[in-house]
Amino acid sequence: MNVLEEAIKDHSNGNHITSLVGVALVLADKLDVTYHRTINSSIQDEMNREVGKIKKVDITITENELTVFYETSGPLNFEILRGWEKAFTIPEKISKYLGKKYVLKVNGEVTNWRS
Repeated sequence: MNVLEEAIKDHSNGNHITSLVGVALVLADKLDVTYHRTINSSIQDEMNREVGKIKKVDITITENELTVFYETSGPLNFEILRGWEKAFTIPEKISKYLGKKYVLKVNGEVTNWRS
């Protein structure tokens, strides 16, 4: 099986990732949440409006941490975003898979999305 096939299977499986390419694909999919994905959606509910605040997503993986950076147009309401937890839980699971600490930063500030 080639690397791309493995990555696609990892993406579909989600809970049993076997390659770093699979990690990258899952992260890219779950973190592709910026406003351009929601602004044109036919569903303009409270959650899509909240996700629409996200203008930019970056990720950094260092020796000790997997950090997700959200640049937003305003503060995020994590109560509203509870229905969209995969964007937070998937990077957290992947950080554990990689043996790293998971850090979420919104507009430069470390954020605890669970609180």
